[in-house]
Amino acid sequence: MRYLALTELGKAYRSRGENDLAMQTFKKATEQIEDMRNHVAGMENERQLFFEDKVVPYHQMMDMLVSANKDESNQQALLTAESAKARVLLDVLTAGRVDLAKVTTDGEKDEERKLNQRIVDLNNQIGQKNAKRDSTNVLLRELDGQLKSACSKYETFQDSLYAAHPELRTNQARTTLATFTDIKNLVADRKTAFL
Repeated sequence: MRYLALTELGKAYRSRGENDLAMQTFKKATEQIEDMRNHVAGMENERQLFFEDKVVPYHQMMDMLVSANKDESNQQALLTAESAKARVLLDVLTAGRVDLAKVTTDGEKDEERKLNQRIVDLNNQIGQKNAKRDSTNVLLRELDGQLKSACSKYETFQDSLYAAHPELRTNQARTTLATFTDIKNLVADRKTAFL
């Protein structure tokens, strides 16, 4: 992933005191992340969790801006933090449940039914074995392993559906970034905090 290399390069520049180069490199890393974010395939939770482990360049930028201890850089740090939080919130709010049956082929529907039925069958077997006190732990562990494998195959299949049918991805809302003036207008007086 290019954003990881850019993030590490930005850290190196920053540790050498080359703050302008570090900031430019972190910005390139965040642009790469934003581009990747627009192409995330998978179920709702994959889209929502995509950003979770990619916050380092954003944090580095905010830390550099706050460390400068100037009004303009503090304002930019606030805008960076708020845009990152807003992006995650927007992803959560715009991600709706998608009806797979509307776009999948008959073959895909059959495969989904088979995978789902396998999970149901294994759950039933485990329930029956648990009800009988004579079941061995080895048998239950084997069934449990088969169940985990079946669940993994089902999740992989669903992810492949989202990759094969880009129309399943919900439309990602496009918004404009807030400016410091926008935020300032929301705050009525000096006793109000913007969180």
